[in-house]
Amino acid sequence: MLPASTLQQKLQKCQSQPGKGLWKSSAVQESLSAPLQSSCCLSQNTNLKVCIHAARPEQQPAATSSHEEEEDQADSLEQAARSLDSEAGVGYWTDYLKTFLHPRSLFQLPGVWQGQGRFGAFGEGRGLFGASETRDDVMDRVRYWVEECDTFQGFQCFVDDHSGFGHFAADVVAELKQDYSTAPVLVFPVRTTHAAPSQAQTDAKRLWKLNEALSLALLSPVASLYAPVAPPSGPRALPHLAWRPDRAFHTGALCASALDSVTLPYRLHRPCPTSPLGAATGEANMHDLTSLLSGAAHCSLGAVSAALPCPGLPEERQLAEARDHRTRHRPDSPSSRSQSAALWTRVSTACWSPGMQGSVGQALAESIVLRGARQGGAPLQAAQAADLLDQSLLLEGERCVQARCVVPQAMPVPLPYPAIFKPSVLRYGDLLPQQPSPATDSVGVVSHSNGRSHAPAEVDSIPVLTRLTASSACRQPAQQYMDNLFGRGHIGVTRQMLGRCGYDHDEHVEITEQLHQLAIGELEDDDWSD
Repeated sequence: MLPASTLQQKLQKCQSQPGKGLWKSSAVQESLSAPLQSSCCLSQNTNLKVCIHAARPEQQPAATSSHEEEEDQADSLEQAARSLDSEAGVGYWTDYLKTFLHPRSLFQLPGVWQGQGRFGAFGEGRGLFGASETRDDVMDRVRYWVEECDTFQGFQCFVDDHSGFGHFAADVVAELKQDYSTAPVLVFPVRTTHAAPSQAQTDAKRLWKLNEALSLALLSPVASLYAPVAPPSGPRALPHLAWRPDRAFHTGALCASALDSVTLPYRLHRPCPTSPLGAATGEANMHDLTSLLSGAAHCSLGAVSAALPCPGLPEERQLAEARDHRTRHRPDSPSSRSQSAALWTRVSTACWSPGMQGSVGQALAESIVLRGARQGGAPLQAAQAADLLDQSLLLEGERCVQARCVVPQAMPVPLPYPAIFKPSVLRYGDLLPQQPSPATDSVGVVSHSNGRSHAPAEVDSIPVLTRLTASSACRQPAQQYMDNLFGRGHIGVTRQMLGRCGYDHDEHVEITEQLHQLAIGELEDDDWSD
């Protein structure tokens, strides 16, 4: 148990760093509402509500009157954090949404209730936005928050596209593009990892893939940038985390951590304030970011890759040895070992966009964010971190347009963050050498072969590296959906499923043509890049 003063310091630290995280007050938001611009958060919860969130001044907790009250509050916070990270602790993102939402930020879908229907198919949201009253009510809320913005950049939407909210979101985004034609709309479909059905569940698996295909066909054309996000599965993807894919609390925290860094360039203050580690560099607005990515790839598709936590940066000596062409191809030379360490920008990152693996190696343009860089157990100055990052990116040998953002402050880990860090992660995110594949029990305690158990590490902050990439590999899911859903032997079943969701023949043809256009664009990109 931590002392009350320590808990208060951690909470005050999180609350005093706006723009450093997606956590408001003292909790992680799976709603993923970013604080510096309007956001549309479409997700499924107990009452099936649409959350349109814009930042308001946070209500500060009342000052405690005695030491006993501080201890009681600390005990309550610890107990609440432990209950969230339990088997049945979290069912919906509202279970740990601690932000005070304005009444205009919520809209309840009429006639739709949790438990009264599946609402698990993308097409079940078809027609909900078509009613004039619903459209007017939703757009009035959007206009209210747009008018409240001092500097309006655009919209970012976090969407649950494995439910009826997917089609509802597509209608909302289309309306936003019509009413705010010059404003970019960034769409991040946020998905879980555990919900993907097994091979034996044929119907459920087909519905899962159909939801993703409809999201790609109907949401990506109306979005300025479309980048799905889900924590990567497999022990090598996140080697320093002992997380549970079947827990929404873990999945939500990981998605929030990745998106908090991906969206950081257009959430930084201008000019960036100076800290003892220097000022952040590489800030950009939403329009510049979307123009960079969609202009290079000639489509709105993007892929997210992340290293969480990010390893320590290599030293200048290692980078110099890796650049030495005379010894680069000798496997026993120090240069070969240094080259492996110097390519940390690619080796340490894993793809967080399902089906888009390999996007970094085929990049046409990308936005790179490095925050809280460390070396040898100490934080790096922003200028030094930017220089080492640039040298490492040059060693990759890729020729594409790159925009990089370097922030000296690490990503804070607030109190309710799930205990998913292995003992190899130290307090400020430094990494110890990885031990040989320890097993993890049901409560997240890491058990080693010697019989000793170690509780998850106490971590205050971690460095993070993210890459938002426009690449021809982003079109791979479209081809997969064409083969597995609309190809020979599958088209009949897919047509029946679309019919049950209310899609007629003309809409079926339009969906097929849109996926085909996205799939064949891969050849056009290759010809253009050559």
